[in-house]
Amino acid sequence: MTSPGQRIGIAVVLSHDATGCLVGIRPCEAPLGGMLEFPGGKCLQHESPREAALRECLEETGIAVEPLRQLEQRTVDYDHGRVELHFWLCQPRQAEPPPPARARNPLPSGLPRGCRFGGSPSHSKPRGSPKRMHS
Repeated sequence: MTSPGQRIGIAVVLSHDATGCLVGIRPCEAPLGGMLEFPGGKCLQHESPREAALRECLEETGIAVEPLRQLEQRTVDYDHGRVELHFWLCQPRQAEPPPPARARNPLPSGLPRGCRFGGSPSHSKPRGSPKRMHS
């Protein structure tokens, strides 16, 4: 029997005109460093993945979002462990997002020195990339 993974809520945030999407770059020292990522993070105790996605987006970017629908749920085995990813399609609550300075932990706007951009985990095979995906 396989063990359940750490539940992760992920906000896929589209602009109001659906021409843009909010994406950050993982810190080099973190697992999957230099990879693209949507705002999101681990569910707190008694928190749903949907609630985690909304909370994490606000904490990481300063942008309050509203969920539209769940896009996908997927379990992925990484070198550092198994995660259960819950992707939520969201849109900003305001027409214009607040400036990033309001964010507690804003997503990086560029790569730190010495960090190589690695794309996204689903499209490249750097150290720490997914070993196995389960739909």
